[in-house]
Parts: sequence; structure tokens; C-alpha cells
Amino acid sequence: MTLLARVGEHLYWAARQLERAEGVARVVREHTHLLADMPVSVPLTWEPLMEVGGDPGLFRESFHRMDEASVIRFTLSSAENPESIASSVEHARENLRSCREVVPTEAWVVANDLHLYVHAHRGAGLDRRGRARLLERVIDDHQRFLGILLGNMSRDAAFTLMRLGRHIERAALTTRVLDVRAGRLLGGADAGRYDDVQWIGVLRALSALHMYHRSAGEPVSAASAMRFLLLEPSFPRSVAYCMGSVTDLVQELPTPERVMPACARVREMLDALAGADASAQELHEAAHALCDALEDVQIRVSEAYFPQATRTG
Repeated sequence: MTLLARVGEHLYWAARQLERAEGVARVVREHTHLLADMPVSVPLTWEPLMEVGGDPGLFRESFHRMDEASVIRFTLSSAENPESIASSVEHARENLRSCREVVPTEAWVVANDLHLYVHAHRGAGLDRRGRARLLERVIDDHQRFLGILLGNMSRDAAFTLMRLGRHIERAALTTRVLDVRAGRLLGGADAGRYDDVQWIGVLRALSALHMYHRSAGEPVSAASAMRFLLLEPSFPRSVAYCMGSVTDLVQELPTPERVMPACARVREMLDALAGADASAQELHEAAHALCDALEDVQIRVSEAYFPQATRTG
């Protein structure tokens, strides 16, 4: 069955937006736990959340203080922030609403119910107990949504585009988290900063700690954590795994030659890292460069498959 570019774009962005909502929810949850558990002497702030969960320039236009309430409002509920959890869920719901005939009914119900819940509890994030409930709901509902798609959706172009959006967004979040957190933690280990604990927090924020211990077999450090999150081919949230999936998915779609060069550039960067004994600083620089390379992949995807459509992400 032929899939209209407009419908394909709605599906692609809905998948990206829900993946973004879950990813930001995990990062906010772990950062809240980290700040609550670390000694007050450790120089932790809420600024990393602002950089992961939206545009810092946009934050500064809307808020005047870098405190917990402002950053949480910006990342969780701000309508002015298109990457906030509430905005992502709302936009995903609108994208899915316009093509309900393509996705399983149960998946639409989950997305719609999540939107209604988040809209009704937009202010709950300021209280840490209410924040925990809201974040868990976002994470759990997106996992249910994915389970319904995997179990009930036909393996056609619609399914491929949703997987493509999800893997691009997942890779982008991983590189963004590494870029932001490594920028604050590198520069020499400091026992008073509890670097190892903070890198454990990075792995937890990306749902990677347990699989890291299974795979790495060594204590958590900056370099080992970043190598795992960038290069581990068997971990489904690593950049290497996501880009392997993106490459395979693009080849299932028409005109893959329009997107493959951008994918190949990302894979070359990852292969170069895998073949070198890169330091933590070099891995951080690579994560920063990968952010730009992944944006180029997104641009090529839009040009190839949604040339006449208006971006809704």
C-alpha cells in the first residue's frame, strides 16, 4: 500500500516526539535523584537539564533564574519549549490523530490517554513526589505504546518510518546527554565531585547501567561509559546500534541513496572511534561532532521523504 508523504511525516515525527518525551523524562528523573542523594558540597546545578531538554537561548528568554522550579517548568510543561515533555506528547498526539487509520487503535488510545494525563498534571512537576509520578507515567505509557506497535502493527512503510524516527531521536538524545554531561565532568577526576557516581547517573539516565555492567566488566569511568554509549553494537540505546538500525531502515525505503551518504559519515566517525584508544576528552569531542552529523541525517530524511510537508517536530 502506498503511503502519502504527509502521513509518513506525521508517523515519523510522532515516533520521535514520544521517544523524546520518554528520554527527557528519564534524564529528569535521574538528575532529580542525583541532586537529592549527593552531598551539598558537590557542585551540581539544574543547568544540564535545561541544555538537554531544550534550547538554552529559549530558556533565557522565558526565565530569569536557573533554579529548580524554572528548569523543571521549562523541561516538563512549558508550551513555549517545543522539546518539553508536555509539548512533545501534545505534538505526537496531534500527529497520530491525523493518521489514526494507520496505527493500531490500542496505540492511539495510549498516546491520547497520556496526552490527557500530562495536560491535566502540567503543574505536578514542581513537587518532587508529583514529578516522580508524572515521569513514571510518561516512561511507562511510551513503553506500552512501543509494545503495541511491535506486537500489532504491520511491517510496512508506516512501521519503518516510525522505527526510523525513534532510532534517530534515541541516538540524538544519547549524544546530547554525553555532550552536556561530559563537558562538566571532564578535566581531571575530583574525588570531592564524585565523578564515578555522576557517570553512573549518566548511564542510569539512558537506561544503560545494568547492560554496561554485563558488557564492560569494569568499574564505571568517563571513558568506559562514553565508549559503551557511543560504540556498543548490542545495546539498543547506543549510537552505534541506532545508526545500524537507521542504515537498515533507510534501505527499506525508496531512494535510499539520498540519505545513505549522511548515514555513512556517522558510521565512519563511529568506526574511527572504535579503532582508536580514544581518551575521555576525545570521546566528548566526538559526541559533540556526532550531534551535528545526526542533524544532517535528519535533514536528508526530511528532504528525501517529506519534501512538500511542513515540519511538525
